[in-house]
Amino acid sequence: MNDTTRVNQRRIAKSPRLLVGLITLSLMLLPSLTPGAIALEMSPRVARSQTGPESEIQISREDENTYNLAVTLDASAEETWSVIADYGSFSHFLPNIISSEVLEIEGNRHVVEQVSEQQVLFLNIRSRIRTENLETENQRIDFRLLEGDLNQLEGSWMIETTEDGQIVRLTQTVTVAPPPGTPDGVFHTVFRQSLTDNLEAIRDEIQRRQMESTTNPS
Repeated sequence: MNDTTRVNQRRIAKSPRLLVGLITLSLMLLPSLTPGAIALEMSPRVARSQTGPESEIQISREDENTYNLAVTLDASAEETWSVIADYGSFSHFLPNIISSEVLEIEGNRHVVEQVSEQQVLFLNIRSRIRTENLETENQRIDFRLLEGDLNQLEGSWMIETTEDGQIVRLTQTVTVAPPPGTPDGVFHTVFRQSLTDNLEAIRDEIQRRQMESTTNPS
């Protein structure tokens, strides 16, 4: 490591708000900053993950701070709901989440606190958010930031079913604003990748639970 690198590391370490802003999450928190994440943009407004046509994840940026995602799943609304509303288990299948705890339950209102950890610019950084989640069972979750390492985070999950009820379209809308002093370009590149990675993880967890249910029927 040369002297310039050492100086840059010291400067970065003295800017905690910048570091927190670079790794703060979405609904669900940020993945590692990799060359693949930096090169995410396939087009100015729409990108698609390489997951195959039957479960391809679509993501678009509606305006400066709002993202829309969608994926079609070979699953029922109940199977999909059992994953996206399983807040206490997020650390088991969502990237970089080290803890997720339901703090309050009042009717259809759930307050959830999540902590994520990842490496950014040679440092391991931990961030925290607390969200309010309002549920319409098997249909919709509306969420908003109560406190944490973002200026704004709000949006919704929606489950749309076909007539036979065995194919669903899962969509997510997220509006996010980083803390002051965070470079918008870096933040949104990482955040956009995190949204795709999280939806992929949710899709994979639904499939895993389906296989487990088939293998070990109750």
